[in-house]
Amino acid sequence: MTSVLHCQALASPSWAQTITGSGITSAAVTAFALIDQAIGTLIATGHMDAGQGWAVLQQVSQHTNIKLRHVAELVITWA
Repeated sequence: MTSVLHCQALASPSWAQTITGSGITSAAVTAFALIDQAIGTLIATGHMDAGQGWAVLQQVSQHTNIKLRHVAELVITWA
């Protein structure tokens, strides 16, 4: 299952440059994994789809001024 995050990230030109230029860093892979796991947690506990889970993480991150990666960690810890 491809997450919304991966679909949006792969569509951006900067992401394509990162893949072809310097490669994906281990920090980026870890962040993507955390975010995917948090979206999965929201799907399981919140009865929503992947797009809604992504939107929830994004909104919480923007409204609390906390990095998306950290919001994902908090969701995983909470669950």
